[in-house]
Amino acid sequence: LSASIEKQFLAAFCAMAQSDWASAQTQFERIAEWQDIAADFRSVARMGLARCLLRRGDRAGSVGQYAAVFEDPDAPPQFRETALRLCVPDDPSTIRAVASKRVYQRVLSLPSLSVQQRAATRLCLAECCLREGKPDEATQQYQQVLGNSGLEPRLAWEIRLKTAHGYLRSK
Repeated sequence: LSASIEKQFLAAFCAMAQSDWASAQTQFERIAEWQDIAADFRSVARMGLARCLLRRGDRAGSVGQYAAVFEDPDAPPQFRETALRLCVPDDPSTIRAVASKRVYQRVLSLPSLSVQQRAATRLCLAECCLREGKPDEATQQYQQVLGNSGLEPRLAWEIRLKTAHGYLRSK
Protein backbone atom coordinates (compact mmCIF):
# COMPACT_ATOMS: atom_id res chain seq x y z
CA LEU A 1 0.00 0.00 0.00
CA SER A 2 1.55 3.27 -1.06
CA ALA A 3 2.10 6.03 1.48
CA SER A 4 -0.29 8.26 -0.47
CA ILE A 5 -3.18 5.80 -0.33
CA GLU A 6 -2.42 4.98 3.29
CA LYS A 7 -2.62 8.68 4.09
CA GLN A 8 -5.99 8.97 2.30
CA PHE A 9 -7.36 5.96 4.19
CA LEU A 10 -6.23 7.50 7.45
CA ALA A 11 -7.85 10.83 6.54
CA ALA A 12 -11.08 9.06 5.53
CA PHE A 13 -11.31 7.04 8.75
CA CYS A 14 -10.48 10.07 10.89
CA ALA A 15 -13.23 12.04 9.13
CA MET A 16 -15.67 9.19 9.76
CA ALA A 17 -14.72 9.12 13.45
CA GLN A 18 -15.59 12.82 13.61
CA SER A 19 -18.84 12.31 11.65
CA ASP A 20 -17.46 14.45 8.82
CA TRP A 21 -19.16 12.34 6.19
CA ALA A 22 -18.52 14.74 3.30
CA SER A 23 -14.74 14.73 3.83
CA ALA A 24 -14.67 10.98 4.35
CA GLN A 25 -16.70 10.53 1.16
CA THR A 26 -14.22 12.62 -0.82
CA GLN A 27 -11.28 10.57 0.46
CA PHE A 28 -12.97 7.23 -0.22
CA GLU A 29 -13.97 8.37 -3.73
CA ARG A 30 -10.35 9.22 -4.51
CA ILE A 31 -9.12 5.85 -3.26
CA ALA A 32 -11.81 3.89 -5.13
CA GLU A 33 -10.86 5.61 -8.41
CA TRP A 34 -7.23 4.45 -8.30
CA GLN A 35 -6.67 1.76 -10.92
CA ASP A 36 -3.51 0.22 -9.45
CA ILE A 37 -4.88 -0.47 -5.97
CA ALA A 38 -5.43 -4.04 -4.74
CA ALA A 39 -9.01 -5.31 -4.90
CA ASP A 40 -9.30 -5.71 -1.13
CA PHE A 41 -8.32 -2.07 -0.55
CA ARG A 42 -10.67 -0.91 -3.32
CA SER A 43 -13.44 -2.90 -1.62
CA VAL A 44 -12.73 -1.24 1.73
CA ALA A 45 -12.83 2.16 0.02
CA ARG A 46 -16.13 1.38 -1.71
CA MET A 47 -17.70 0.10 1.49
CA GLY A 48 -16.50 3.20 3.33
CA LEU A 49 -17.91 5.34 0.53
CA ALA A 50 -21.21 3.47 0.75
CA ARG A 51 -21.37 4.14 4.48
CA CYS A 52 -20.73 7.85 3.91
CA LEU A 53 -23.40 8.03 1.22
CA LEU A 54 -25.91 6.33 3.49
CA ARG A 55 -25.10 8.67 6.38
CA ARG A 56 -25.62 11.61 4.00
CA GLY A 57 -29.05 10.30 2.94
CA ASP A 58 -28.15 8.76 -0.42
CA ARG A 59 -29.44 5.19 -0.01
CA ALA A 60 -29.40 4.55 -3.77
CA GLY A 61 -25.77 5.66 -4.06
CA SER A 62 -24.89 3.54 -1.06
CA VAL A 63 -26.50 0.42 -2.50
CA GLY A 64 -24.75 1.12 -5.81
CA GLN A 65 -21.37 1.01 -4.06
CA TYR A 66 -22.23 -2.17 -2.15
CA ALA A 67 -23.41 -3.76 -5.40
CA ALA A 68 -20.11 -2.80 -7.06
CA VAL A 69 -18.22 -4.62 -4.31
CA PHE A 70 -20.45 -7.69 -4.66
CA GLU A 71 -20.04 -7.78 -8.43
CA ASP A 72 -16.25 -7.36 -8.34
CA PRO A 73 -14.87 -10.88 -8.87
CA ASP A 74 -11.54 -9.81 -7.39
CA ALA A 75 -13.05 -8.57 -4.12
CA PRO A 76 -12.46 -10.85 -1.12
CA PRO A 77 -15.37 -13.28 -0.61
CA GLN A 78 -16.18 -12.00 2.89
CA PHE A 79 -16.46 -8.44 1.54
CA ARG A 80 -18.67 -9.60 -1.32
CA GLU A 81 -21.00 -11.42 1.09
CA THR A 82 -21.20 -8.45 3.47
CA ALA A 83 -21.82 -6.06 0.58
CA LEU A 84 -24.59 -8.30 -0.73
CA ARG A 85 -26.33 -8.28 2.65
CA LEU A 86 -26.15 -4.49 2.68
CA CYS A 87 -27.95 -4.38 -0.68
CA VAL A 88 -31.11 -5.86 0.86
CA PRO A 89 -33.99 -3.41 0.42
CA ASP A 90 -36.15 -3.11 3.50
CA ASP A 91 -39.19 -1.11 2.52
CA PRO A 92 -41.37 -2.34 -0.36
CA SER A 93 -43.18 0.99 -0.56
CA THR A 94 -40.03 2.91 -1.55
CA ILE A 95 -38.52 0.60 -4.15
CA ARG A 96 -35.85 1.83 -6.47
CA ALA A 97 -33.72 -0.87 -8.07
CA VAL A 98 -30.18 0.45 -8.26
CA ALA A 99 -28.30 -2.84 -8.27
CA SER A 100 -28.28 -5.39 -11.05
CA LYS A 101 -30.72 -8.23 -11.56
CA ARG A 102 -27.94 -10.63 -10.55
CA VAL A 103 -27.57 -8.91 -7.17
CA TYR A 104 -31.29 -9.13 -6.39
CA GLN A 105 -31.44 -12.77 -7.50
CA ARG A 106 -28.60 -13.55 -5.12
CA VAL A 107 -30.23 -11.53 -2.31
CA LEU A 108 -33.33 -13.74 -2.63
CA SER A 109 -31.18 -16.76 -1.78
CA LEU A 110 -30.28 -15.32 1.63
CA PRO A 111 -32.04 -17.39 4.30
CA SER A 112 -32.58 -14.64 6.85
CA LEU A 113 -34.77 -12.25 4.84
CA SER A 114 -37.92 -10.98 6.46
CA VAL A 115 -41.21 -11.04 4.54
CA GLN A 116 -40.84 -7.28 3.94
CA GLN A 117 -37.26 -7.64 2.70
CA ARG A 118 -38.17 -10.52 0.40
CA ALA A 119 -41.08 -8.51 -1.05
CA ALA A 120 -38.90 -5.43 -1.53
CA THR A 121 -36.21 -7.52 -3.21
CA ARG A 122 -38.73 -9.11 -5.57
CA LEU A 123 -40.05 -5.66 -6.49
CA CYS A 124 -36.50 -4.51 -7.28
CA LEU A 125 -36.00 -7.64 -9.36
CA ALA A 126 -39.25 -6.94 -11.22
CA GLU A 127 -38.05 -3.41 -11.96
CA CYS A 128 -34.81 -4.85 -13.37
CA CYS A 129 -36.81 -7.23 -15.55
CA LEU A 130 -38.88 -4.35 -16.92
CA ARG A 131 -35.73 -2.39 -17.73
CA GLU A 132 -34.46 -5.42 -19.65
CA GLY A 133 -37.71 -5.58 -21.63
CA LYS A 134 -38.90 -8.76 -19.91
CA PRO A 135 -42.38 -7.89 -18.61
CA ASP A 136 -43.35 -11.57 -18.23
CA GLU A 137 -40.51 -12.11 -15.75
CA ALA A 138 -41.52 -8.93 -13.92
CA THR A 139 -45.10 -10.19 -13.69
CA GLN A 140 -43.86 -13.43 -12.13
CA GLN A 141 -42.07 -11.42 -9.44
CA TYR A 142 -45.17 -9.29 -8.82
CA GLN A 143 -47.31 -12.41 -8.47
CA GLN A 144 -44.92 -13.86 -5.90
CA VAL A 145 -45.10 -10.64 -3.87
CA LEU A 146 -48.91 -10.65 -4.04
CA GLY A 147 -48.89 -14.24 -2.79
CA ASN A 148 -47.33 -13.12 0.50
CA SER A 149 -49.62 -12.22 3.32
CA GLY A 150 -49.15 -9.07 5.30
CA LEU A 151 -48.91 -6.59 2.44
CA GLU A 152 -50.40 -3.19 3.05
CA PRO A 153 -53.57 -2.80 0.95
CA ARG A 154 -52.18 0.28 -0.84
CA LEU A 155 -49.01 -1.59 -1.80
CA ALA A 156 -51.01 -4.60 -2.98
CA TRP A 157 -53.03 -2.33 -5.30
CA GLU A 158 -49.86 -0.71 -6.63
CA ILE A 159 -48.45 -4.13 -7.42
CA ARG A 160 -51.68 -5.17 -9.14
CA LEU A 161 -51.43 -2.04 -11.30
CA LYS A 162 -47.80 -2.82 -12.11
CA THR A 163 -48.80 -6.37 -13.00
CA ALA A 164 -51.46 -5.06 -15.39
CA HIS A 165 -48.96 -2.62 -16.85
CA GLY A 166 -46.47 -5.46 -17.37
CA TYR A 167 -49.16 -7.53 -19.03
CA LEU A 168 -49.95 -4.68 -21.44
CA ARG A 169 -46.27 -4.19 -22.24
CA SER A 170 -45.93 -7.87 -23.14
CA LYS A 171 -48.68 -7.61 -25.77
